[in-house]
This record gives sequence, C-alpha cells and structure tokens, in this order.
Amino acid sequence: MATRQLSIFRKALAATAVAFALFVRLLPLPVSRRLGRGLGSLGYHFVPRLKRIGKANLDHAYGDAISPEEKRRILKESAQNMTVVAVEFMHIPAIDRRFVDTQIEMAGLEHVDSSKGALLVGAHYGNWEWMAPALVAQGWRLAEVVRPMEPAWMHRFVDRTRRGNGVHTIERDGAGQEMLRLMREGWLVGVLIDQSPRASAAPVRFFDQPCWSTVAPAIAAARAQVPVHGIRMLRLEGAAIA
Repeated sequence: MATRQLSIFRKALAATAVAFALFVRLLPLPVSRRLGRGLGSLGYHFVPRLKRIGKANLDHAYGDAISPEEKRRILKESAQNMTVVAVEFMHIPAIDRRFVDTQIEMAGLEHVDSSKGALLVGAHYGNWEWMAPALVAQGWRLAEVVRPMEPAWMHRFVDRTRRGNGVHTIERDGAGQEMLRLMREGWLVGVLIDQSPRASAAPVRFFDQPCWSTVAPAIAAARAQVPVHGIRMLRLEGAAIA
C-alpha cells in the first residue's frame, strides 16, 4: 500500500510539474526568471534537506577557508539557480543565433575543430540545459546523453522540449554504440560528468575528498578516436538571474 501511495504521489507531482512548465512557457523570460528566483529562495528557507546537504558539501569543499555567511550566500544562490534553470528550460524553443549572441557566453568551444567529431564534457553549472540548443543554434551537429525520467510520459515531454531545436538525445543506458557512431560521423556528443557514479567509474579525489568519476566518456572518445573538450556556459551580464 505504501509503495502504491508513493507511486500515486510521484505521478501527481510529475503532472503538477508539467502543468507548471506549460504555464511558464507562456511568460516572458525575465518574468520566468523572477519567478524561478523566488521559488529558489523558498526552497532555501523551507527545505531542510537542501540546507543540510548543501552545507555539508560546502564544508567538505572549503572547510574554514570561507566564512559561514559566504557559505550561506553560495548555497542560497545555488538554490535559486536550480529553480531558474527549471523555468528557463521551457524557453529552449526561443534559442536561436541572435539569442546566443545576446544572452549566452560559452567557453571552450573555440578549441573544437568543426571538421571532425568530438566529445564535449560539462557540468551542472550555469544553465546546463541551454548548452546543447545553443550549440545547435550556432550550426553544430550535437547529441547529448540524457538520463531517463519517471514516469515515462514525463520523460517524453522533457525529451520533446530538449529536441525542439534540433538537438539529438541519447538515453544514458546503453548509449555507448550510438555515441561512437555519431562521433565517428563528425557529430559532437555532450555529457555532464560532475555526478558520482558507481558503474564505469574510477576513484578520484575532488576538493581533497574521495569520490567517483566516470570513465565511460573517455573510453568512448578513445574508441572513436576523437578529442575531448571541456566546455561551460554562462548567462551574459545583462541576462543574469539578479
């Protein structure tokens, strides 16, 4: 019974999220950002788990090198960025070349050779959901590796939005052969690598703390004989969250 109730709750939560996303799509981007920032502030103040985990991570990363006040500021702005990313997601269809030129700054792309395929690695930084459509808007052929969501109908909704600007998506499970084929055909394939996997992973130290780092993208790039490039994306100053 408890499992069934949890399943019903998750479906209801997913339906609410989709309804909210469709509402956000109707709003101008600056209004969506203000709404996202407000939701992030609410989450910071009223979701204890967010503060607990965030504070523990900042303590691991910085120790006593920065003040508790600075850690609170970083944590609050991180919470706000998460919810701003969520509302900005529905504005992916607006991303064209002009949008990229006026709203987005990308670093690392200048090292990519447009005549051959490559593996692009990034992180959940800035608005990571905008990186793929921004690259496609600039004329690149790009595929991104994504993690399936539950329930399946919500994943289809999110995937349609991601693909709306010509981005090709590859589901993470069993992605290897598709990644190899596309990179060998001259595509860019993007992967976010800043989470802590257990499968296909190697132990490393990050901020002098033990963690796991995926090796699957490096193996795929080596097999396809293409280079690996790190990229990042930031909103331009005039398009900042604040």
